[in-house]
Amino acid sequence: MHTNFQSGGTIQFFIFLRKRNASNLLVSNFFSRMFCMQRVRKEACRNIFFSKLRLPVTKIAVFLKTSSLFGQSDQF
Repeated sequence: MHTNFQSGGTIQFFIFLRKRNASNLLVSNFFSRMFCMQRVRKEACRNIFFSKLRLPVTKIAVFLKTSSLFGQSDQF
């Protein structure tokens, strides 16, 4: 899986988290969990970071589907 952390999607996601008053630690946790998706089964890793984030999972999933953070082949 190719993940582009320089993409506009990354910036959009920071804004997405900021608008929900997410702490810096929460943001850092999210991106560290995304890195582990390259090494761990995607579903298991996704469950880990969704459980850490206190945000609506459905909104995150919709964002990830429409962002440039993940390739077209990545299914959420």
